Amino acid sequence: MENFFDLDVQIEQITTTKVMPGVTQTSCAFVCYPEDLTLA
Repeated sequence: MENFFDLDVQIEQITTTKVMPGVTQTSCAFVCYPEDLTLA
């Protein structure tokens, strides 16, 4: 259950860091990839 909360926090952080690329690109890779594919 805690893992789900962690994912929520990570997704929120990524959405905030998306404006400043290079901060959490490595951590964002596995979460941003599917998002980019959906946008593309």
